[in-house]
Amino acid sequence: MSANMEQRFSCFLDVTANKFSPLAAAACFVDPGVSAEAIVENNDEGIQNFLKVAEDYITRSVPPRLQVEEQVSENEEEEIVDTVAPETTHCPKRPRFRFFSPSRPSRPRTSEASSIWQEIKKYKEGLSHAANTEESGMEFWISQSSTAFTLLKPLALDLLAMPASQAFAERVFSVTGDLTSGRRNRARTTLERSAFLKLNQV
Repeated sequence: MSANMEQRFSCFLDVTANKFSPLAAAACFVDPGVSAEAIVENNDEGIQNFLKVAEDYITRSVPPRLQVEEQVSENEEEEIVDTVAPETTHCPKRPRFRFFSPSRPSRPRTSEASSIWQEIKKYKEGLSHAANTEESGMEFWISQSSTAFTLLKPLALDLLAMPASQAFAERVFSVTGDLTSGRRNRARTTLERSAFLKLNQV
């Protein structure tokens, strides 16, 4: 098994592998306990490619809301025009929202892609200044401000909150553990009790 270690873990570390999943890379990146030394501060070319794939996956995972925001802004501008329309019109269109202020500032039109890249850069810069290195990834992101990481924080919490039964690493270690521990041919205690009760029913 040790001879084929690189092949076994290529789905996690080798970005050129057929079964490589960027989900595990993104989860490692948003965990400051892993990414601070093993990923961000590592100059290895393979690790840097791994880091780039993780960042690209996080960027794609953020839903693009730019077109929706522009459409909402256009609708709001039309509604404001309707509210200040002169009374000389024969059939003025009734505004959808009656209490919109005509002087209300328009919503800033910022790109979601540029915002998430800025948050990723800010997160990487803050890894070297992390005070508590013993806290888990969940504790780290819960302590962060939602205004500082508007897009990255909820995504990081979703990635780190995945149950272990669905994690790729958990499945790999459970399979290899059964193969190497010598317990695969030994029935568990609960199975023995179930079989005993089944065979000894009155």
